[in-house]
Amino acid sequence: MMSVSGYPPSVETITFYQGRIIVWGNDGLRLKLPGSSRRTMKYFKNFQYMAMRPSQKSSLFSKRCYQLILGTLLLTLPLNPVHAQQYNPPSGSPPQTATGSNGSRGCRGIYDVPLVGLAPTLMNHVGQTTTITPTLAWFVPTADPYRIRVSLYTIDQENLLYETEYEDTIPGIMSFSIPEDVGLEPDGRYLWEVNIDCDLDNPTYQEYFIAEVDIVSPPAELAAAVALAPTASEKASLYAEAGYWYDAFKEALSASEDVSFVQTLLSSLAASEEDSLQKQYLSEVIEIIGNSDINP
Repeated sequence: MMSVSGYPPSVETITFYQGRIIVWGNDGLRLKLPGSSRRTMKYFKNFQYMAMRPSQKSSLFSKRCYQLILGTLLLTLPLNPVHAQQYNPPSGSPPQTATGSNGSRGCRGIYDVPLVGLAPTLMNHVGQTTTITPTLAWFVPTADPYRIRVSLYTIDQENLLYETEYEDTIPGIMSFSIPEDVGLEPDGRYLWEVNIDCDLDNPTYQEYFIAEVDIVSPPAELAAAVALAPTASEKASLYAEAGYWYDAFKEALSASEDVSFVQTLLSSLAASEEDSLQKQYLSEVIEIIGNSDINP
């Protein structure tokens, strides 16, 4: 990240991503300007066109570019906050297994929802991640002592690749990152499952959620834009817009903004689930976290 002296103090970097100029502010805000298929930008009325060299794509503009752009455009346009982008489900093959929650309420919850995985389950797409250490998340509805089991399988469910268990008493959104030494393969698809049981002495794990995750290498433009994004919320927005659910939600959970940011992402995920139990459960989780003091 590089600041530019002598220019509006709120402007820090400029990047090019998916046909748009993105102006980053050092306060975490951004303004998106249209680009063109010729990788050029017109920066107002009868001002000249400025061509972008391919090598400049997803990189900082030169100081001369700052002078031309900021001097003629940004001094007259405010930088307005860009809230969480809507999650855009990626294209690709559908899940190979039955996904979602079984709806069981084995634990006595303080909220009227079962264990809810915070991931795509609809049959038209699988949630994506850029990393071999994906972060998985779910909503725990009980404050009673409970035991969680997280399992990761090959997509055919024939091989258990990783499993861990832990005990807790905290309700709300929980997350767990798969360790790097599990050795997941780039461009691989895996099945993950989270179970909960409140019988700590003899858990049977009858309450569960199942989903799949695709590891997909990000386009170079996305990787560069994320690297330059000044805040976790901006990273989350970029990932969500590009269809990388698991990365977007991980960044959203680590962002310093209020709970509305997480709610926005979950709302867009719920919308992608059409008419399903998962959509109903997600809607209830969104309402719960908005009306209580539990995390996030």
